[in-house]
Amino acid sequence: MSVDLGRQLHRWLQLQDRWPALRQTTLSLVLGLLPTLIVGGELLLELADYSYLSLYWSVSPSKTGIVLFWGFLCWKCLQEWDARLGAQALQTDIFEVDVQTLGQQSTG
Repeated sequence: MSVDLGRQLHRWLQLQDRWPALRQTTLSLVLGLLPTLIVGGELLLELADYSYLSLYWSVSPSKTGIVLFWGFLCWKCLQEWDARLGAQALQTDIFEVDVQTLGQQSTG
């Protein structure tokens, strides 16, 4: 099942690479359809008297968005930290420590 889904996703991405207009259409469709689906699903669940499920339906996308935002932010911070640490290591030999000098400093 997951291999089949992966193949379909790969084909879809190849198709989008061939036609850039399809990528913009897909993005606008998803961004336009997602809020409608969330609000419409909430309304239908509320009308069917599933108030707690309706509340969960409306709150869970925002929780997911918050988690994704913080995950993305942490990922970018780690990338920035790694880049700065790499640049600092190239400028100074911070990782080369003379063991004999270190031993004399600790005993003296």
